[in-house]
Amino acid sequence: WTRWDRNVGPLLDGSAFNGLPRDGEPVDVLYLPFSENWPVNLYAHYDPSYWIEDAFTEAYADELQTAFRKFIRHCEDKGWKDTFFQFYLNNKVYHRERYPAGSAPWVFDEPIHTQDFLALQWYGKQWHSAVGPIRKRTLAGFRGDISYLPFGRNILRGIMDMTYVGGNDIQKTRMIQEQQFAAGDAFFSEYGTASGVDAPNTQPVLWSLSAWAAGADGILPWQTIGEEKHWRQAGQTALFYPHPKGPCPSVRLKAFTRGQQLVEYLTLLGTVLDVDRHVIADWLAEQLELRSSVKKAFGEDAGTAAFDRHDLTGLWKLRHRIGSFLSEKAPPYRRSLVKRNLPAYTPLAVPGHRESYVTPAPSVDPVRPVCDHFDLKSAE
Repeated sequence: WTRWDRNVGPLLDGSAFNGLPRDGEPVDVLYLPFSENWPVNLYAHYDPSYWIEDAFTEAYADELQTAFRKFIRHCEDKGWKDTFFQFYLNNKVYHRERYPAGSAPWVFDEPIHTQDFLALQWYGKQWHSAVGPIRKRTLAGFRGDISYLPFGRNILRGIMDMTYVGGNDIQKTRMIQEQQFAAGDAFFSEYGTASGVDAPNTQPVLWSLSAWAAGADGILPWQTIGEEKHWRQAGQTALFYPHPKGPCPSVRLKAFTRGQQLVEYLTLLGTVLDVDRHVIADWLAEQLELRSSVKKAFGEDAGTAAFDRHDLTGLWKLRHRIGSFLSEKAPPYRRSLVKRNLPAYTPLAVPGHRESYVTPAPSVDPVRPVCDHFDLKSAE
C-alpha cells in the first residue's frame, strides 16, 4: 500500500488541500482502480460464453473477492470514511475494434444487450458478497452508467448502489424513482454533456437544481478535460484547460460550482425548516422554470439538458433570499449535509435470469459473442 497511500492518501484524509479554503476536507468521490482485468488477469480465466457465469472460472471470482476485501479492510484501517468509493466498470467490448488490447467481453459502460446487464449483475454480486460483511465505516458501492435504462428491466435491482442515468428525461427519472421505492436502491445521478461555450452559463446551474429537485444525488458532465487546441477552438467538453502550471478552470466549471452551492443552500434550508427534500422542491418549482429538453448530437448521445428560460434575475433572487435566511439561522457546520446509508445486500432479492416456471427451451450450446478472442500480443 506504500505507493497508494503516498499518492492517493492525501486526497482521502484531506491533507492534499492544506492551506486552501477546503483545508482538511477529503474528496467526495473516488473511482476504485479495479477493472475486469486488474488485479486478476481476465485472460487466464475466460472462456467466451453468452452467460457470464459460464465464461469465468471459480478462481476468477474468488480472487476478485479477495482483492475487494483487502482494499476495504485497508480503507477501514485508515479511517477513510468521508469519501464515496465507487467500483465502476467502464470498458466496452466494441472498443477492441480500435484498441485490440481492450479486455472487456461485454459492454459494461452504457450497457445495451441483456448479457451486458447480466455481466454487470455478476460483478456486482462478487462485490457485495465480498464487501458487505466487512464494510463498517467505509462508504464503498457498486456504480454503473446506464443510458438505456429500460433495456435492463430489473436485472440490476438490488445490485447498483449508484446509478448514473443518461438522457435526463422525465421517463427515466420516474423509472429510477420507482426502483428506489421498490428495492431501496440508494442513489442516482444524472449525466450528460455540459452546455457549449457559446451557450448561456445558466445551464449548469439550472441542471443542478433540476436534478436535485428530481431526487438525484448529483450531476456528471461526461467529459471535462480540454486539449491545447481548446484555448483557440471552442470545445464543449473542455471544462478544464491545460496549462504548464496546472489545469485552468473554465467559466462553465465555475457555473457548476454555483449550481452546487445553490443545491447546498436548498439542502440546508430543508434542514433548518425540518422538511423533506420534496417539500423544498415543490417550493422551488414555484420560483423557477426548471423544465428542460434534451438535445442530442447523434442517436446514442447522452445529450445536453437545455433550459429554454434563462432567468438570471430569478437565480440571483433565489440565492440571495435563501442565503439571507440561512445567515440569520446560522446552522452549525457539518462535514456532509446528507447522510449516505447504502442498503444492505440481499442476495435473494436480486432477480434471477434462469429461473422459470416452465422449461423455455431445450439445452443448447452456449452462444458465442461476435468478438470471442483476445489479441494477447497487443494486450501484453
